Amino acid sequence: MAQAPADLSLHFADSELAGVQLLPGPDGARLRLRWSAAAVLACAERPGEPARQGHVRGLQLDLWPAPQGVAEGALPLGALLEGELQWQGQRLRQLPLPARLEGPMRLQLWGRRGELWTWQGQGLECDPGGLSFFESLAC
Repeated sequence: MAQAPADLSLHFADSELAGVQLLPGPDGARLRLRWSAAAVLACAERPGEPARQGHVRGLQLDLWPAPQGVAEGALPLGALLEGELQWQGQRLRQLPLPARLEGPMRLQLWGRRGELWTWQGQGLECDPGGLSFFESLAC
């Protein structure tokens, strides 16, 4: 376990959501996604070395404004099969961190049990600062 490196990418696939909640915010209500284990890729420590796979616990992603009519009981929990963020004509399956994006966007997450959640917003923020990085021990 080590402090999360400065250059991480969140991989929606193989991440696990701990919860989703609605929060008040200066830009209207926010949708906050909390990961119990967010799959991440850390940049190589030295040139020529491969990037390091691992996860961070407790990562939070805020999307605003929260969609109208969202009920917290209907929001996702558990392992994700895939995810995609559409922003400025890009289809991102991984999100470089830290991230603060503004402008129209759509976030889609696919759960391992076949669920699909789609949310639209005008802003997104996700910062792993202060969280610990757990490097994968898979061979």
